[in-house]
Amino acid sequence: MAFDSPAPISRRTVAKGIAWTAPAVAIAGTAPAFAVSGPCTPEPVIDPNKSCKDANDKSYKLVFKIEGDNCAPGACSGTIEEIWENTGGPNAKLLWSEGMVADGTNAALICNTAADMSNYVVVKATIICGGDTINFYDKVAMPQWTSSNECQDDFCAE
Repeated sequence: MAFDSPAPISRRTVAKGIAWTAPAVAIAGTAPAFAVSGPCTPEPVIDPNKSCKDANDKSYKLVFKIEGDNCAPGACSGTIEEIWENTGGPNAKLLWSEGMVADGTNAALICNTAADMSNYVVVKATIICGGDTINFYDKVAMPQWTSSNECQDDFCAE
C-alpha cells in the first residue's frame, strides 16, 4: 500500500499554530512552579554543626541562619533580637538580648543559665525577604548535640 505525501503546509498555518501554542506553553510552564513550590516561608534555624552546649555549665553557643521552605539559599536575611526559655508562661526567662545578624557565622553565647533548653527556645527575630519585613516570634528547635560539630567546651570561659 502506498502513501501519498501530505500537502505542503503554508507559512501562514505554521504562524497560526505558533501563535496559539506560545501562550499555552508560557502558562503551562509557570503554573507548576507556583503550585509545587509555594511561597517562601523563612525562619531562624540553629546550625547544628556550629552550635553546642556545655552541659556542666548549662551554657549554650547558638549559631543561627535564615532558611525556609521554598526559599532560595541566601534569599533572606535576619537579625536575632532575643532568645527566651520555652516555658510559654508569664515567668519565661529572657536568656539573651544582644542582637546579631543570623548569617551562620555569629554566635549567641548563653552562659551558666538555669534554663533547660534541650528541645526548643523562643526566638524574637526580624527577617527581610524579597523586600518584605517579617517579625518572627516563635519556637526554634534546638539541635541534637553531637561531638562531631565545630564547637568546643568552655566557650563561655573568661
